[in-house]
Amino acid sequence: MKLFYLIPFVLILSAKGQSVEMKQLLLNIEKLAQMKAHYQTMLQGYRTLENGYRQVNDMVKGNFLLHQEYLDGLWAVRPSVRQYGRIQTIVQRHRQMVDEYRIVLQQMQSARLLKTEELQRLKSSMAAVVNRSNGLLDDMMLVLTPGRLRMNDEERIGLINRVDGEGGELLQQFRGIVDGYSALVDRRMQRQREVKSIRSLYGIKQ
Repeated sequence: MKLFYLIPFVLILSAKGQSVEMKQLLLNIEKLAQMKAHYQTMLQGYRTLENGYRQVNDMVKGNFLLHQEYLDGLWAVRPSVRQYGRIQTIVQRHRQMVDEYRIVLQQMQSARLLKTEELQRLKSSMAAVVNRSNGLLDDMMLVLTPGRLRMNDEERIGLINRVDGEGGELLQQFRGIVDGYSALVDRRMQRQREVKSIRSLYGIKQ
């Protein structure tokens, strides 16, 4: 008889236990769904970040390639630079200076009116200017040789203009040296003529 009364109580406890387990199961399912949604959000964020990184990397790489192409292009010498009018002027001026150096030296040696040390100073002074002009010519050739300097057209033209300006100053300096010694030789030649005239006038033999 007592067992009969206990059965409903056991059934009630069993039902309550099943209800608690069901609630826990539902709660676990809800948490699992939340975790899955959170995972999907994280995955989507990672993919967005990865795509953004790839786009930035591609853009940086593209900019680098464009920049590299620009820098590589600076090694080249364009026809407009090679055909720049002042280049011919610079070359002709240098050749003219070298020719005048040889002619002046030969004339001074033939005149025999300069002392040995004077002739040596003249030769050294002219040679120093010619060597500086030759250095300017080397600078210009460096600018005109592809693959030697990384410069744009404006920079190359600017350097050629500088060489032209300094070359003109050197030519003036060179001719100033020659004019100084030429004036000295002319005075000595004039003195020789005057002495010769006086000797001839008074019948003085040498």
